[in-house]
Amino acid sequence: MDDCDKLGLEDFLEKNAFGMPRDYWVLRPGSTARYPAKAIVGVAHGHVQGGAVLKNADFNGGNGPGGANSILRQHGFEIVGTDCDPDTDESIADKIRRFLIEEYVRPAIGRQAAEFEVVSGDVHREMGE
Repeated sequence: MDDCDKLGLEDFLEKNAFGMPRDYWVLRPGSTARYPAKAIVGVAHGHVQGGAVLKNADFNGGNGPGGANSILRQHGFEIVGTDCDPDTDESIADKIRRFLIEEYVRPAIGRQAAEFEVVSGDVHREMGE
């Protein structure tokens, strides 16, 4: 993470032959600063004794066994998606879910409605997104 801070994100990714993350970022503990999860694991491997920086193609960046996210979580790091709001760490999907529950589901339950309609365009407009 310090390497990324020193170089800046784009130079860090370029120097270590990683692209901009599609899906996942790792949070610096005690901060809202985000770093490219897979690149952080690859570069961190080069900091262990006898280790070399892992290249993008050398390992998986996902949540499976040996994946960058799994490795980071095992070491206590928090992983967030690219669609998270940087101020709240709430994903866009979570914001929509919360909005639908508060504005559609609960009122329908209160009316004892057997069903209700959700129109995506209305949700988009109502959320101001």
